[in-house]
Amino acid sequence: MGRVSIHRSRRFVPWAPALALGLALALGAAGCAVGVGGGDNTFGSRTGTFVDSTVEGLEFNAGGLIGTTDVNGHFFYDPGTPVSFFVGDIQVGEGPGAAVMTPVSLVTGAVDESNSVATNITRFMMTIDDDRDPDNGIQISDAVREAARGLSIDFTFPPSTFAGNNGAALGTLSAATTAGGVTVSEIAAQEHLRKTLLGLLAGTYGGAFEGDDAGEWEMTIDPDGNVTASTTSSLTADAFDLTGSVHSGGDGLSFSVTSGPKFEGTIAKDGTILGGTWSRILPGDFGAGITKFGTFTGNRIE
Repeated sequence: MGRVSIHRSRRFVPWAPALALGLALALGAAGCAVGVGGGDNTFGSRTGTFVDSTVEGLEFNAGGLIGTTDVNGHFFYDPGTPVSFFVGDIQVGEGPGAAVMTPVSLVTGAVDESNSVATNITRFMMTIDDDRDPDNGIQISDAVREAARGLSIDFTFPPSTFAGNNGAALGTLSAATTAGGVTVSEIAAQEHLRKTLLGLLAGTYGGAFEGDDAGEWEMTIDPDGNVTASTTSSLTADAFDLTGSVHSGGDGLSFSVTSGPKFEGTIAKDGTILGGTWSRILPGDFGAGITKFGTFTGNRIE
């Protein structure tokens, strides 16, 4: 199941694998793309990735562009078109098509793993993972998709009652996996989703700051959300090494150093820094502190 087969339709019929196979073969014979490569496909659609770890075998519908995610979690979408994700007849959720989508992307207003519906979606994904080891990716097998025909899951229940209220369906799906087992717990799912979201933020960022001082800054975020940073003033040549952290939703970004500047802001999904501010308290006459402040901007650079 290493490729994404796709076709366009005015009506989504996720339970018709024979039809999908026939259309995929027809597209292949016609020389059209039936797999995901490194960029846009021949339909002019874009390639996205669904991440809760990478998820293979998740069915999608992007305005009639239908398929199943490959081993890398790839799906196709048209810019501006919502993407719905399914397992058999179970609609997992829907969200605006984007280059990277997660369970959080499928819940309006959700920002991180604290959202109960996003937590329940993650529990569902981890429970139906064929080997129950999300660290090596989540694989939804043909057997699980077939077992999901005619089933539904209500993801809106509070996490405390989610497993009980959906017990029959979850039990059927778990039994169709190679590993089997009970529904994954709320705590395990939230920790897994938190690590997934932090992993998406990991990388190197850089930009400039201005205000009462000016210069450049750079920071690196590791997969656990720890921040190491450096700043250099172009006015005074002051240079600092700073440390800090960021929340899994990209908010709560903060890095500072004792007797030096403090930077605070938010990282948007596209890697842009939003609402960035900095401040620094300098010793003043008679012990009165002098506060310098300003703003900073930047984005992910690698």
